[in-house]
Amino acid sequence: MDEKFDCIVVGAGPAGSMAAKTLAKKGVEVLLLEKHPEIGVPLSCAEAISVSGLDRFVKPEPEWISTRIHEALLVSPSNDRLMIHHPHAGFVLNRKIFDKRLAQQAASLGACVKVNSCVVSLLSLNKDGFCGVKVLEEGREKEYRTKVIIGADGVESWVARWAGMDSSLRLDQIESCAQYLLGEVEVESDRMEFYLGQSVAPGGYAWVFPKSDRTANVGLAITPNRTPKKAKELLDQFVPKRFSNFRV
Repeated sequence: MDEKFDCIVVGAGPAGSMAAKTLAKKGVEVLLLEKHPEIGVPLSCAEAISVSGLDRFVKPEPEWISTRIHEALLVSPSNDRLMIHHPHAGFVLNRKIFDKRLAQQAASLGACVKVNSCVVSLLSLNKDGFCGVKVLEEGREKEYRTKVIIGADGVESWVARWAGMDSSLRLDQIESCAQYLLGEVEVESDRMEFYLGQSVAPGGYAWVFPKSDRTANVGLAITPNRTPKKAKELLDQFVPKRFSNFRV
C-alpha cells in the first residue's frame, strides 16, 4: 500500500531539512527524502556562512563549527591587499555534521526521514496537478502520496522541471567551481582570504576558508564563457602560488 503524507520534501540539504523541521513542528506529517546514502555527503560547498545568515534560521551549536571567522583578506589583481576586521563575521561549518543535525532535528519533531531514496518522477493527478512522487529505494520503485511537494533538490531542480517549470540555467548564469580540502598548510584559523583577477579566476574569485590552522577549503569559481580553461586547471595553478607546502 502506498504511504501518504501531508507534505513531501525532496532533498535533505539545509533548505530541505529546515522545511521539514518547520512543518513537523506545526504538526504536519512530512516525509523528507534524500537520494544519497548519507546526509551531508558528498560536500558541495565551501562551508562558509555569516553569523547573521545562520542566526536567522537556527541557533549555532559548537559541534557544527570548524572555525570562527573574525577577518577577511581581499587581494586585488595588482596584489593590493585589504584586511577587513569584524568580531562576529561568520563561521566555516562542518557541513557533514551540520546537515545531519538539521535532519535529526526534523526527525525528532516527527518528520519521517529516508536516505537512499532517489525521486525519479512525480505522480500526476489527471490534469489537476500532482499527487505524490515515485522513488527508487534499493533498486525498487515505491510511490508516496501527498498533497504538497517541496523541491529542495538544488539550483537546477528536477522536481521543478517535472512540474513544468524551467529550472535550467544559461552558461552566463552559472559559475563553474573546483575545490580541494588541503592539509599541512599555514593559515590563520580566523581569517578568510579572497583573490580576484582574470589571471586567477576569470569572472569569479578564489578563496581560502580555514577549517583549522593547518587545513583549509581552497577553491575558485569562474564564469565559463570568460575563459577556455577549466576551473580545476586554474585551481591547480593557484594552489602552489599561495602555498609553499600543502597536501591534498
